[in-house]
Amino acid sequence: MTRESTERSAGPGRPIPSTPSAELLASPAERVARTLDAAGRWRRPALHPAALRAARGGLDAAVLGLALLVTLLLPCLDARADGEVLDPWADRDAPAEEPAPDSEAADAGVAAAEAPETEAGEAEAETPAPPSEVKIGMYINRLRDVNLRDGTFVVDFWMWFRWQNDDLHPAQTFELVNGEIQNRIDSEVVDDLGYHYTSVRLVATIYHVFDVDHFPYDNHTLHIDIEDVESESVTQFYTPDTANSRVDPLVQVAGWDVSLGETSAADHIYDTNYGFLSLGENAHAPYSRFTQKIELRRGTGMPLLKLFWVTFLSVMLGLLALRVHVTDLDARFGLSVGSIFAAMANTYVLGEILPETEAITMAEQMNFLGVGTIFGAVFISIASIRLVYAGREQASRKLDWWAFVGLATLYVIANIVVVRLHG
Repeated sequence: MTRESTERSAGPGRPIPSTPSAELLASPAERVARTLDAAGRWRRPALHPAALRAARGGLDAAVLGLALLVTLLLPCLDARADGEVLDPWADRDAPAEEPAPDSEAADAGVAAAEAPETEAGEAEAETPAPPSEVKIGMYINRLRDVNLRDGTFVVDFWMWFRWQNDDLHPAQTFELVNGEIQNRIDSEVVDDLGYHYTSVRLVATIYHVFDVDHFPYDNHTLHIDIEDVESESVTQFYTPDTANSRVDPLVQVAGWDVSLGETSAADHIYDTNYGFLSLGENAHAPYSRFTQKIELRRGTGMPLLKLFWVTFLSVMLGLLALRVHVTDLDARFGLSVGSIFAAMANTYVLGEILPETEAITMAEQMNFLGVGTIFGAVFISIASIRLVYAGREQASRKLDWWAFVGLATLYVIANIVVVRLHG
């Protein structure tokens, strides 16, 4: 067959070679070398369009099959919160299974128990419980170190509590309102005729504002105040055990007679919200306060004599100077000046005993009378000397005598009036 006949049999397409081409006869190394371009980079051989379309069609079919598989398996992974696996093929629009009658009754009972009461039931539940009573009493063992200047005294006493509410612990929650506890001994809580009972022994320093206007005829009413730090009076209130509260007969305080005062309990209202604004501006806190009073009474007039004997002696010496002859100036004025210094020294002694106060106390009034009387005697002496220098010696002697009697009488009367006013 000739070349022309061969090309004609191939038709209008690519001619069929009659002999093997050089590409088919090349070795594998030569074929790889032919795929590199002139720059030495790899040159992807061109794919036939029909092969490319077939590859894309196979990829789309694989993706579609994978999606269908995931769609079928996904409902099986759905589960409830309690661990129950749902049936993926069940009808989810079907009505839920009704619970058993017993379970409905149980659920209804729980709901009724948890539901808030209404109307009368709700009002009854909100009614607060009545406050609990705590009976409290006190026995005074000792009373010492009464300090008028510092405003303190030390007291040693027993205090007991009786109550019925099991939720209360009054012996652990009380406070000493007007003092500081120095020592404390607690007792166990025991049952006594249907009550809880316990006692506490305390040694405390009590702060007290002493009224010294009538010193040394001053009487004082000391008091020990007890409050609960946790419960207001709407929760707990004190009642005094007046029948059993006592002062030990051996209690003594120098200068006073000691006796038991009033034992009482009352509400003490703190008119403030303590800065807690949600309580409102008109909020107040009432707390039950137990008060035990102790009476100190002056028995005799000996404190007055012991305190002012120096002043009385100074006034006497100042008046006796008027009986010295007017020409003896050294003796006459020496007694008067010495008496003034002695009376002033007694004023410093009073300053160490009494607290600072704006009022003029009885003791200060008596000191003023003494110093004033001595100064009056000095002025009389000066006037008497002037009469002598004027040649009126007889008049000078009369002045000295009447001044001595008059000043002494006025001094005694003035002191009696002061004592009567303050005694």
